[in-house]
Amino acid sequence: MPERSIPVALVGFGGSGSGIHAPLIDATEGLDVAVVVARGEERRAAAAQRYPHAEVTDSLDAAKAAAVAVVTLPVHHRGDTVAHLVDAGTRVVVEKPFAGDLAGAQQLAARVGDQVTVFHNRRWDSDFLTLKRLNKARAWTGPVRLTSRIQRWQPTVRDSWRNDPEGGGFLREVGPHQIDQAIQLLGPVTGVYAEVLVRRPGSRTEDDVFLALTHADGSVSHLISGALGNTDLPRFEVSALDALVSLGTADPQHDQLHAGLSPLDPSWGITDASDWRRRGADGEWGDVVPERGWWPGFYQATRDWLSGSGGPVSVEDGVATMQVIDAARESARSGRREPIGAAR
Repeated sequence: MPERSIPVALVGFGGSGSGIHAPLIDATEGLDVAVVVARGEERRAAAAQRYPHAEVTDSLDAAKAAAVAVVTLPVHHRGDTVAHLVDAGTRVVVEKPFAGDLAGAQQLAARVGDQVTVFHNRRWDSDFLTLKRLNKARAWTGPVRLTSRIQRWQPTVRDSWRNDPEGGGFLREVGPHQIDQAIQLLGPVTGVYAEVLVRRPGSRTEDDVFLALTHADGSVSHLISGALGNTDLPRFEVSALDALVSLGTADPQHDQLHAGLSPLDPSWGITDASDWRRRGADGEWGDVVPERGWWPGFYQATRDWLSGSGGPVSVEDGVATMQVIDAARESARSGRREPIGAAR
């Protein structure tokens, strides 16, 4: 273990733990995976090969000795695991959503306070960081309409946890990213209209989701995700009275991780922005200079949090996301716009 490193425990070594969190932690100076808690001999063997200096075990108690535990278990196991670790004095990074429903999120947030941070890594997407920069520079005058798309073309249902009603579905898997980004860019949400559909034969979870969020400043977000979407449409669009911004090609980091690329590679997080455009009130189109995507920024902020600063994503932000998801499910059942927050 490197000198003066901060010991990290990975709780869960499935697709998220081994494929997303592990490489991001490995790329963050000062953090070291010292413990891996995993179910199943195959996953423990893979963890031991990757981290020969780490303690690899199936016992959650081993994670308590680390400075921070990263919980990547399925959503229905997250709440109890997080509470157990926090009660032992361990700080926790937890995957989103950090609870199965709003009531569970509120109860857990009240219990754990600032000892927990939620893994909203897409705050460090190239396209989203670019929108934040443009917003800060007053590139448009609000209120605006934001359109956010995370779509795939997968007509055939795959046998995986994503088809498990307890943990999968686009509203639970993709929705938290889009909702959090919309709130971070445009502020609190006061109402939700939702269409949450199951369209593919054999699908046991929602695979076609549309959310229309009303923000307190009058802006509107249209959040679209699903397995039967047009992947050629822009990832983001912002429409205002004096500007139109269209960001076509999406942030590459998820695909880069899937391809086995390290965040330390010079090409990491660099987006092909050839189809990113901005149109001003004069009607002229211009290019948009992209920010570099940097998911390791979440773990850099986590390292600083362990040294005394605020966490990268508060549990209150996680609760705000769950409020929207809860209202979306109710709206999909009722067919009506559902108020949330102070608007209830």
